[in-house]
Parts: sequence; structure tokens; C-alpha cells
Amino acid sequence: MGRARKLIGQTIWASMGQFVQLVVGLIGLIILVRILGPETYGLFALGLLFINLAEVFVGGHAADGVVQKEDLSEAEKTATYAALMATGGLCASIIIASAGLVAAVFDAPSLIALLPVMAALPVLTAAVSVPNQLLVRDLRFAALAKASATASLLAVCVGIFLAVAGYGIWSLLWMELARRAAMLVLVHIATKWLPGAAFSRRDLWPMLRFAVRRIENKGLHYISVEALPRGFIGYVLGAEALGYFAVARRFLGQLNGVLSGPVSAVSFPAAARLQSSPALLERLIVSVIRVSTWTFWPALLGAIVIAPVLFPIMLGENWGASIAVMQILALAALRSPIVGFSTAVLTAFGAMGDISRVHIAAIVIGAIGCIIGIQFGLIGIAAALAFRQWLLWPVIAFFVKKRTGFAPLRQVTIMLQAAVPALVMAAAVLSLRLALDGLVAPMIELLVLIASGVFVYLLAWLAWNGAARASALEAVTGLLRGDRDAATRSLKAVIAP
Repeated sequence: MGRARKLIGQTIWASMGQFVQLVVGLIGLIILVRILGPETYGLFALGLLFINLAEVFVGGHAADGVVQKEDLSEAEKTATYAALMATGGLCASIIIASAGLVAAVFDAPSLIALLPVMAALPVLTAAVSVPNQLLVRDLRFAALAKASATASLLAVCVGIFLAVAGYGIWSLLWMELARRAAMLVLVHIATKWLPGAAFSRRDLWPMLRFAVRRIENKGLHYISVEALPRGFIGYVLGAEALGYFAVARRFLGQLNGVLSGPVSAVSFPAAARLQSSPALLERLIVSVIRVSTWTFWPALLGAIVIAPVLFPIMLGENWGASIAVMQILALAALRSPIVGFSTAVLTAFGAMGDISRVHIAAIVIGAIGCIIGIQFGLIGIAAALAFRQWLLWPVIAFFVKKRTGFAPLRQVTIMLQAAVPALVMAAAVLSLRLALDGLVAPMIELLVLIASGVFVYLLAWLAWNGAARASALEAVTGLLRGDRDAATRSLKAVIAP
């Protein structure tokens, strides 16, 4: 019980840092989209399509052997670092060489100048990956969250300053360069680690074998989730349509980062440590499903309901095409925290072949869905992606059962029990929005909807979760008294009773 609660505590720490990133990211998004517009965001999203593909080979997952290996030597750390840096340099060279071809295929001449500079991004990512995963290995999520939040704040300041100064799409590029450069410095300071001077092939092979399977998983995931829809939209509908899609996804990504990102981050090392303790692992699975549904579902359902009021205020009237796309994608994202945790469990058990099979199925179904859906524009693409996500969830749940014995039906039962207060809240806010439509100013309407949603959700949650009600009230009382230790203990009791 103590180990499980300790791991949940690490999730809470990580959530605090992610919340700062959410606020900073949303402020930056609100300001930048108003200055730059859909076409600029679409062109940058096209560039990131290839940059993010390169980062599949050098991102933190490629260094997951650092987390997974029980006994880790300095030579193995250095070997992993050197391999990632060499791969990052190779990817950068390919991106620079292919810039002209990419610009011609997508009829985007500005990519000729943009991509060679963007090629520095995967190199910086490669340099960050090992120290980042060393913090994960040591469960130092507080330090990791502080570094991420600081880097995000600095990057957004750079992006806004350059956008206001008239640098256009280059402001987005320098923002990303600043984010990665700051993260590089901060994680090295946090770990106090620098690569050594020597290693042998014997040090590299164990890390490389694990990394190849992780890269396979992440590569297939990237093709399925990012490359496939972005490629279809960018090639058929153009950069402006891709801009609408990218901003809708970015908005959901910000919510996902703060609400389910910490769960995903902690899940892999947590499941790896608990895989030999089935009872504790099952307890962790139950806790994660409950807490992710308690937080993620009301946020997403609330966003779906208030989007017609929120988006014009937040982004401006010319981003209206993103509203329906975001609403449909949010319906698919409701299962994201559970699936992200399930993937982490499968990875901890070494079942990466199962993960790859799911991603291959996702690519096939997604390609068919995009071919059909793109006939109906962005709405069709979003609907095809949402249908695919829910269609594949039972498959992932089955693989988790095969490895852990945790039945898919029990996942559904726990999820639906925890989701009831969120559904009640969404129905109440929707009714209020329809009643207020046109009667008050949009900003007043938005504030009323948010406040009423929070109030109704808290009442519904307390009414529905009688067993956890006492601990939840004790946590609030502890916060009001300034007793953080008591509040934390009570909060952990709510999450992992």
C-alpha cells in the first residue's frame, strides 16, 4: 500500500508542474494564434510533421533502457547518449537534404528555408533524452516538472516577443528552439550528469535492443496519430485547413498534458517496479482509472460544451472552423489517460509486440477512415479518428488482461462509475448555455458556464463518491489550514484508498 501511494504522490507532484505548463501554453497559444493566423500554423505543422518523425528516433522513449534496466553503469549511460546524438545528427542531415523535395510535394516554398533550421530540433532533443530519463528512473518528477515549466515559460516569452516584432513563422521556430535549449541546460543541472569519454559496443547492445522496440512502437504511433491525418489534410485540403486541425489538437494536447501527462509519466516506472506484485499493480490500475476519469472527463466534457463560447473569445472569430474538430477529437480523447496507462503497463512487462500490433491496426483503420472521411473535410477526418480510437480500446484492454489479469469489463465499470459526475455536469452546463445564448455578453456567459460547471461537478462528485467523500473533505480542510502534509495524506487516501 505504501509503495502504491508513494507512486501516486509522485503523480501529484508532476501534475503541479504540468498545470504551470498548461497555463503558460494556453496563454502563448491565445496570443500567437491571433497574431499569426491559420495558414502560418499550418505551414509550421507541416514542418513539424518531419521534425517529429525524426524525434521518434531520438526522443526520451529511445532512452527508456535507462529507466528499464535494473543495474545501470556509467558506460551504458554514455553509450546511449552517444548513439542518440549520432542518430540526431543523421536525421538533421536528411532533413536538410530533403527540404526542397518536401516543399515541392506540399507546394510550400517557405519550407525550403525553414526546414534546415528546424533540423536543429532533433539534435537538441537527442541531447536532452538521457538526463531526462535519468530523472524518470529516480522518480524525480518534481525536478522534471520544474525544468519543463521553466523551459515552457521562457519559450513562450521568446515566441510572443518575436511574433509581435513581426517574425511570423520564425517566431514559432525560435520558440521551439528556446524550449529545447532551456530544457537541455536545466535537466543537466538537475541530474548533475555529463556523458563520459569511453564506452564499448558491449555497453551499447543491451540498451540498443530495448530502444529498437520502443522506437518501433513510437514510430508506428507517430504515423498513426500524427503523420497520417496531418499528411492527408496538408496534401488534400492545404495549409490553412491543417492550421485549424493543428490548433484544435494543440488545445487538447495542453489539457491532456496537465491532466493525464503525469499519469503516463509515472506509469512506466511504477508498473515496472510493481510487475512482480500483482495485488499492488491491480491497486495502481484501479487508482489511475479513477483519478484520470475524475479529472480528465469533466475537463474534456466541459470543453466540448463551452467550445462555441470559448473559442471565439480565446482564439478570435477566424478560428471557428476549429470548434467542431476539437469537439469530435475530444470525444475520442476521453479514453486517452486509460490507454496511455495501459501502454505503459505493456511496456513495463516487455509486451512491445502487442503495442506494435495495435499501432499497425490503427494505421490501417486510420488510412481507410481518412480516405473516406476527407470527402467531408476536416469534420470527416476528425470523426474517422474518433471512431478508430474507441474501436481499438478493447484490443488494448485485452492485451492488458493477458499480462496482468485485469479484466476489460472491470476497466469499463470503474471508468463509468467515476464518469457519472462529469456527465451530470456536462448536461447541466449544456442546458445553461442554451438558456443563456444571446442573453448576456460572451465573456460573462463563459465565466458563468465555467463557475456553474465546477460547482455542479463538485456537488455531483461528492454525492456519487460517498466512500471517498470524507477523505476529500479532509484534504480541503488541510489545505485551508495550511497543513500540506495532512492534505496530501487525505488526497492520497482519496486516490488510493
